[in-house]
Amino acid sequence: MEKSYKGMVVASDKDHDISIVRIIDKNFNGFGNVPYSIGKEIPDVGESIFILGYPQVDTMGNEVKVTEGVISASSGYKGDSSMYQISAAVQPGNSGGPLFDEKGSAIGIVCAKHSDAENVNYAIKISYLYSLINSSNLNIKLTNNRIKEKKLSKIVKKVKDYVYLIDCSSK
Repeated sequence: MEKSYKGMVVASDKDHDISIVRIIDKNFNGFGNVPYSIGKEIPDVGESIFILGYPQVDTMGNEVKVTEGVISASSGYKGDSSMYQISAAVQPGNSGGPLFDEKGSAIGIVCAKHSDAENVNYAIKISYLYSLINSSNLNIKLTNNRIKEKKLSKIVKKVKDYVYLIDCSSK
C-alpha cells in the first residue's frame, strides 16, 4: 500500500551518509509495534545475517526482497572501521535498508556495493546510528526484540512489514 507523508531531517551524519527523518504529517498514525530491536552486541566475523530492501523496483517490483550472507569482515572499504563487509547480495535500492543478525535484531544499515569485486558489500555499524541519536539529543526509544523464531522465513514474515521503501523529494 503506497502512502505519502511529509517529513523533515532532524539529524544527519554526512560522513556515514545516514539521517534520521521525523514524520510531521497530521495523517500519520505511527508504525505500530515494531517487532525487532536495534542490536547492541557486536557480531562476529562469520555470523549469519540477512538484509531486507527494495532493490531496483523498476525491474524487480516493489515487494520486499531478502538476501542472506555473513559478516565477512569487521571493517569496510579500505579498512573503514565504521562499516562491516557483508556477503549478502546488495543492489541499487538496498541502500538505507536494515542489516539484521540471525535473531532479527537490526545491526547495521546497508550502504554500498564494491563495484570491482564480486559479492563484497558494506553496511554501516549500528553504533553510528546510536552515536547520531545521542549527539542530536533526540528522545528516540528503541524497542526490545520480541522475535522468538528460529527460521529465517518466519523472522522475515514478522519484520518485513516494518521495512519501508522511502522515496524522498523536496516538494
